[in-house]
Amino acid sequence: MIGRRGYGKTTFALRLLKEAYKRGRRREMVAFAPNGLPAVVRKKVRLLSNLQEIAQISQASVLIDDASAYLRGVVSDSDIRSLVVGARHRETDIVFVYHNIAQTPPFLFSLADTIVFFSVTDSKEAIKQKLGFEPELYRTALMAISLPKYKWLAYNLNTHNAIGGML
Repeated sequence: MIGRRGYGKTTFALRLLKEAYKRGRRREMVAFAPNGLPAVVRKKVRLLSNLQEIAQISQASVLIDDASAYLRGVVSDSDIRSLVVGARHRETDIVFVYHNIAQTPPFLFSLADTIVFFSVTDSKEAIKQKLGFEPELYRTALMAISLPKYKWLAYNLNTHNAIGGML
């Protein structure tokens, strides 16, 4: 999930986790959110104190909030890659929340099933550099530049389809 601060990414991610929980897809909702979470969801979501705990979690939905700030320079790309690949084997979904495309590690685009864009501040050149390998994904990201607050576009890398909605 990628977009500017205050545009609804965390709220949307928490709704996705809650919906997965309601439908019985996952048994637990977990978050690594160093800035905390809204009080409304705190009692339903187990907060992690460090990222390494994710490696021990099975059959859960995990939110890594503000990944732009808390993963950069602290966790290596190879550790993040191992975390994602390992989570798949443990039937765990991970939702990363980044504030822009430029700060999102390129390999996450190849490991992701779906990328959700809120309004982004990246330049067209930065978007092309990161996402030019997939023309439809690139076009979807370009549309995200002008999205109004709380509106989102999701691109599925398996079906190559894009959908949109509003919070």
